Amino acid sequence: MGTITPRNITKSDIYELPGEPPLLVKDYSRRGPLVRLFGRFCLRNEERALRRLSGIEGVPKFCGRPGPLSLAMERVAGENLATLRRSGRREAITPEFLQRLRSLFLALEERGVFHADPHMRNILCDERGRPWLVDFSLCYFRGSVPVLDRWLVRNLQTLRERQLAKVSRTFLGVGSEDEVPAGLVFRAVLAIGRLRRRLTRALRKLKFPRRS
Repeated sequence: MGTITPRNITKSDIYELPGEPPLLVKDYSRRGPLVRLFGRFCLRNEERALRRLSGIEGVPKFCGRPGPLSLAMERVAGENLATLRRSGRREAITPEFLQRLRSLFLALEERGVFHADPHMRNILCDERGRPWLVDFSLCYFRGSVPVLDRWLVRNLQTLRERQLAKVSRTFLGVGSEDEVPAGLVFRAVLAIGRLRRRLTRALRKLKFPRRS
């Protein structure tokens, strides 16, 4: 069993399990109480998204809930765009990849799911050069907030276009995300990212014990 080290203590542990198909398991059971509470919400949201998106190429298959604080899904054999960027392998991302990535986002949205955290760590390129989207813990479901639904959807579509433009600029040298107006949701995502980093620092100071 392989283990992927989480980026910070607000993230789940991630285990790779061999088999057919190979699995990826997210597990919050060794986190502190506040993170476990947040983890329950994230796992419920991700399960709902993966079930609704079942059958779409480029979305991992949902494979069950081993426990209340864990979730299993298909493991994708590929690398995320952040890793490709850091390693200088920009040639791995082609115009065809970008077009297929756009089509993947649109396929999600046709089923009423909007990825609210589409940064480069959550976009994978598999061994055949196909795009995958992962980490649906913070996605939005159309109709969840009726009074704000149209506004939220419009802002999340803007977020999608900004990310596509950023991928194009980074790997193809074409366009810029600055050409796409930043909606309030995009600015909120940045603010949440800053808040999460502050929370991470605060939790480290509190030093909640991990469960063994």
